[in-house]
Amino acid sequence: MGSSHSSESAGDASDSPSGSPRASYEEARTVLEEERVNRKKWNQSELDTAWRKNDVMTGHEDDPDIRRDQFGHEIHREDFGKRGDHGWEVDHQRCRKHGGGNDHDNLRAMHHGNNNWKRDRDADQFEYTDGGRHFRRD
Repeated sequence: MGSSHSSESAGDASDSPSGSPRASYEEARTVLEEERVNRKKWNQSELDTAWRKNDVMTGHEDDPDIRRDQFGHEIHREDFGKRGDHGWEVDHQRCRKHGGGNDHDNLRAMHHGNNNWKRDRDADQFEYTDGGRHFRRD
């Protein structure tokens, strides 16, 4: 009988005892964390431009520091870069992978969870309905 541990790479999800893709998950998590660490530092002008593109939250018209992203999630100006309920990041409407740049026309504020979900897709590749966010399957 062999050991349950192997010195070989865990490239196949079925290699793990539970059949879960644990190794792939850990690898992806490491890559995402490295991308986060290496993320561009936004200047104040870029942050202001991205923030102003979002709609003011209904019921908070007198508070310019509370907005909603395009998916309707509430974001707070003071929570930029945070992972909490109202945290947000700068999003590229046209992702850099598809030729989008850091010009002000291409930037907007987006809830961190939505930005992570959107990843390297362009704004015209998905839509939001009352049932949730969906990618178009053209």
